Amino acid sequence: METTKKQKMSNLMVGLVILGMLLGTYILYMLTKQPEVFWDRIVYSGFIPRVISWFCLLGSVYGLARRRFSPLVVAMFMVISFFFAYIGYFLIPEIY
Repeated sequence: METTKKQKMSNLMVGLVILGMLLGTYILYMLTKQPEVFWDRIVYSGFIPRVISWFCLLGSVYGLARRRFSPLVVAMFMVISFFFAYIGYFLIPEIY
């Protein structure tokens, strides 16, 4: 029995939802068990700037590839990504 493309996509989405629920449960557990250690680990490890940078970079590439965003919006996403990846380290060192 061969699976169709629609079935594969459905299975992928179900897997992503389950993975998201597990990740959300882990974050909720860490917040209720040791909230100060969890937030210190996230803030002082430089995780937030990396997430912002990668989100903006991937969003701009997706928007450019699929022609979802205008070139101005893509350029702004790239500038924000560049800021958090390279320049933000010198301007806001508290979160890096």
